[in-house]
Amino acid sequence: MANLNNATTTAAKAAAGASASASGRPAAYPLAARIAVLTDGNPKKPGTASYDRFALYYGAETVENYIAAVVAGGGTRAKARADLRWDSARGFVTIG
Repeated sequence: MANLNNATTTAAKAAAGASASASGRPAAYPLAARIAVLTDGNPKKPGTASYDRFALYYGAETVENYIAAVVAGGGTRAKARADLRWDSARGFVTIG
């Protein structure tokens, strides 16, 4: 029954105009989408990798620029995309 519920939820989201993958996460952001930082200062804990990655938003105008900066700093594309989803969901940045 779980598959039926997942299919129903996915269909309901599609009908409402929301896009989501099979995992329920939002679909990937377009590489050309612009990033705007909404916070004053860095909301992450100083000295952490997430703090360092958040600082990269200030030099990145687009999703593609942010991903490239994360990868250049030794991170992965998956981590960069996870950051985008997390920070967008919490209102730290907007993407679009």
